[in-house]
Amino acid sequence: MLDRRLETVGLEAAVIGSLMYHACSDNGFANQLIDRWRLVPDDFENPVARYAYETMQQLHSEGIAPAFMALKQRMVLDHEKWSQLVNLLSKGHLVYYASMGDDIRSQAGYARLIRAIEHLKSMGCAGENIQEALKFLREEIDEIQHRETPVDAELSMTDDTLRIVEDLQNGVVPETITTGSRDLTRTLSGYRRGQLIIMAGRPSMGKSMVAQSLGLQIAKQGHGVLMFALEMSCDEHIYRALSDLSYTSNNRLEYRDIQAGDISDNGRDMIARAANDLNSMPFTICDRPGLKLDAIQSRVRAQKKSMEKAGKSLDVVIVDHIGLVRDTGRYRDNRNNQIGEITSGLLRIAKEMDVAVVGVCQLNRQTENRENKRPQLSDLRDSGNIEQDANAVVFVYREAYYLERMPFRDDNEKYDRDQMLARSRNKIEMIVAKNRQGPTTTIEMFCDPGCNVIRDLEANNGTQHF
Repeated sequence: MLDRRLETVGLEAAVIGSLMYHACSDNGFANQLIDRWRLVPDDFENPVARYAYETMQQLHSEGIAPAFMALKQRMVLDHEKWSQLVNLLSKGHLVYYASMGDDIRSQAGYARLIRAIEHLKSMGCAGENIQEALKFLREEIDEIQHRETPVDAELSMTDDTLRIVEDLQNGVVPETITTGSRDLTRTLSGYRRGQLIIMAGRPSMGKSMVAQSLGLQIAKQGHGVLMFALEMSCDEHIYRALSDLSYTSNNRLEYRDIQAGDISDNGRDMIARAANDLNSMPFTICDRPGLKLDAIQSRVRAQKKSMEKAGKSLDVVIVDHIGLVRDTGRYRDNRNNQIGEITSGLLRIAKEMDVAVVGVCQLNRQTENRENKRPQLSDLRDSGNIEQDANAVVFVYREAYYLERMPFRDDNEKYDRDQMLARSRNKIEMIVAKNRQGPTTTIEMFCDPGCNVIRDLEANNGTQHF
């Protein structure tokens, strides 16, 4: 009987109709089904069903039950398409079984595999590099496997609880990965696997400097670091890394001078030592622009396996910056939801790949309209679900940037400005605005932007460079 009904109504109509039917009862079951099935609009062949599901998904993301009246207010259809939709909804609710959304997703997976095979054939005919073909195939398989991973209807914490109690009895504490700063590590209780840490700030505040310099300090401690440099090239990061690693309180080489080759014989010796250090550290840069989340996950998986073969572990992944990660296109013109999709995807990567993910984020301009330009959590409101997804949010702020641009009317004001600038030129504030592992606070650190250097203040004895 069930098969006969499905044959008459169609699987896609059954999914759309049953979602609408359950949504009308206002028991939240429709939203649970959307979460469980993990469908995307492209899984539907029928264009009306595709549009209806896309609208349902948008309503779901806003916490609204995808009932008929909500759909009617959102969807723009001509009379013929409305008739088709009403037909889907009226007949579709007659059929329901728990796995029908899974069936659509599996069919879409098969269709994607077939398209991938056809694309591989065309790549072969065009003489494409075999490595590019393998990379494409891995990304396609990774995406299909991820969507086919079952979601447990009921979660049990018994095994995890027993493991934690046993560890406590044996004196085993959770692994703490250094943040690259003693003070920041103490505040955040270090980086933890499966966590997303957001490092945010306005342009020119030093976000990339902080991410890379602390990443190098993490790698110095033997922790594997993979940095996705989506804005600058690998060469630019290497110049900065050589400047950072050759830095001492008495000797400094600015990365622009290294890049221009404007260095002394002593400087060349310093760079040679820094290069040896860099080559021996488990620090890797991927500078391919425009990566999607599935491509990032694929590269994290490959790097993790490569390091494990070498007897090392991948511990921290840095994404600089998340605004340059390509979204799936699901939300089109809704940038808030696009960023939210990316941050939730990075959190998923952290959990599935068992690494800590540090996402660099650029804030909007609203901080510039305040007298006190230090960022705060409300500045993330236009950036999707960043605050919700992040285990910690750390804002990067350099007062010197604004002091350098402060106008003055006379010599007295210039003198006062210069005095403040002298005190702040080599200081950077790490404002811990959200912290699930501890307190929120502000940490002052030493910075030398010309050398791409971040250090704990005490480690540099407050040394300043002008």
